[in-house]
Amino acid sequence: MFVKCLNGKYQVLYMGTMAMKRFAISSMFICCWLTVPSLALELFEDFASPGKPKSGKNIKWSYTDQMRAVKGWQDIIPGDGFAYLTIDADRKNDKDRKKQKWPFQMISLSSIGPGHRLEMRAKNTVISGVASFIFTYTEADGMVDEIDVEIVGDDAQAPPENHPTGPAGGWTDARFNTWANADIKTLLPAISHKKPIVNEAGKKVSHQDDSFHIYTIEWRTDSVDFFIDGVRQQTITEVIPDSASTVLVGMRHMSWTGKLDWQGTRTMIVDWLRIEPVDGKNTQGGAEADVDKPRS
Repeated sequence: MFVKCLNGKYQVLYMGTMAMKRFAISSMFICCWLTVPSLALELFEDFASPGKPKSGKNIKWSYTDQMRAVKGWQDIIPGDGFAYLTIDADRKNDKDRKKQKWPFQMISLSSIGPGHRLEMRAKNTVISGVASFIFTYTEADGMVDEIDVEIVGDDAQAPPENHPTGPAGGWTDARFNTWANADIKTLLPAISHKKPIVNEAGKKVSHQDDSFHIYTIEWRTDSVDFFIDGVRQQTITEVIPDSASTVLVGMRHMSWTGKLDWQGTRTMIVDWLRIEPVDGKNTQGGAEADVDKPRS
């Protein structure tokens, strides 16, 4: 893993007066950050070393294993260049079943603010009953900031329902969402776009193809752009979060993701995560056009 601040200094957690700090509180993390703009960071994690990625004063890693328990970080990152997020379909053995209706299986790192490009290269992101994701999240004083890319074979809340999902005539659905200072009870204001993933020609495509794909968020102070395999899928300018947030990558079972109607286990494989500064101008996205390009 490679992490640095462009000015050579670390972003530090800060405990000060209420006017100077913002809390992020959830069942998964409790952090405190300055509300001034975050320092520009560069990070590339290729999971080449076994166990928990290295943390620093500005980056903290954690995992959540509510859908299938792991013994530790080496179950997720064995050191072969990939992170493995494995779930089963048995809700009876989920952790925190009474507290967490919609369980997660994920890794996360904190904290990142506006002015960054966030990218994940992964495959097996289409699994019946869950949405795969890369998203940002922070919760403070009853308010929520969040940016989502959510991938699901067939979104039960986006017509047409029960469409084919495989490469032979099918496609994969996605959600591109933002919340900015949203009330924790109403989750407003928010913007949500539900649509099929498209390629450069605008054709709907399936990610149920055993291939790696790159999912990108470009987060600026006045816009959020979403790319998949280098193709812009959505731009949001109306509701833009501004708080330093945790980055989360993984899967979640939700009401609109369908049934967990299979046996055994399923595994989402993450090749790498990358975070880098992005300038104030809209770009073509940071992902390579050749998504199956060999790892360097």
